[in-house]
Amino acid sequence: MRVFVTVAKAKNFSRAAEQLHLTQPAVSQHIRSLEETFGTLLLERTNKSVRLTPAGEILLQEGEKILHQYERMERLIHDLTQGTGGPLSIGASYTFGEYVLPRIISAFGNQYPGVNPSVTIANTTEIAEGVRRRRLDIGIVEGEVHHQELTIRHVADDELMVVLPAEHPLSGQQITPLTNLANENWILREPGSGTRAVADSLFQNNHFTPLKVMEFGSIQTIKESVEAGMGITLLSPWAIRKEQFWGTLFPIRIKDCPLHRRFTALTHATSFHTQAMNHFLRFLIREVKLRTPPS
Repeated sequence: MRVFVTVAKAKNFSRAAEQLHLTQPAVSQHIRSLEETFGTLLLERTNKSVRLTPAGEILLQEGEKILHQYERMERLIHDLTQGTGGPLSIGASYTFGEYVLPRIISAFGNQYPGVNPSVTIANTTEIAEGVRRRRLDIGIVEGEVHHQELTIRHVADDELMVVLPAEHPLSGQQITPLTNLANENWILREPGSGTRAVADSLFQNNHFTPLKVMEFGSIQTIKESVEAGMGITLLSPWAIRKEQFWGTLFPIRIKDCPLHRRFTALTHATSFHTQAMNHFLRFLIREVKLRTPPS
């Protein structure tokens, strides 16, 4: 199955053979054996590439699930025989992944050196899907996620605040009515992110239409755009700790509009998780409480 998946993704027998450290004839024989087993053509061959048949598309989709499940089984057996260790696939949305997670992983690695974490950073929707499909062992996201295949645990509370450039007339104030921001350009995350969901709810609930909205998929790009005077934004205090210390960005609350949300940990709703994942989840919840910025 691994040979077929590799060929299907590489779209080339010779490249797949190099990745698998096999000869090209051996790879071809593996594919022929699979086609004989299923009684149908899985790949259409040309001189330079291969293309999946409809049957091949099905086998690729299901085969990846089988491989993920096999790797998970290996990790569970490793836990039973060798103790806490092995790979740990962590997903996180941008705010948590870029501004909270790195220090937590560093501290976790000092305590559990046998665990090899890998990190995927994407928006909340993509991380939830990764956990649901078992591509990720655990995901940490902001915003609401509901799915019967996911178990959701509260990790920490978070607050979103309007973020202004240093030269803005309201910089230095602690609170302002939303109406004072009616003529501002808003620089926001893309739809699908937890931060954008809060912004959209804020505008809708207060019948507020921004003068202009620009969308960026990177928090760092948003911060630099605000620093450059292109507009204002809505971010977590986690994301602007350095800029606030340097005096280049200033957070301000909106009067009568508390913008609270939760960071939550997502795991697959199964009774079997590796020791590495279980230890990381407990460590994560404890460490975040110690590192939460003052309100």
